[in-house]
Amino acid sequence: SVDLPTSHQGMKAHSGDESTHRMLEAINCMMIDMMAEITKKDYQQKKI
Repeated sequence: SVDLPTSHQGMKAHSGDESTHRMLEAINCMMIDMMAEITKKDYQQKKI
């Protein structure tokens, strides 16, 4: 998840407080889940 733009925002020294960190972490997890689902759907469509 380091390659996601929101990860880069969270790694900055002035990134903010704990709530900002948790929000960025949740967004990263959601984006990874979405990418996995899109990849799965794409694979299944190509397999047919």
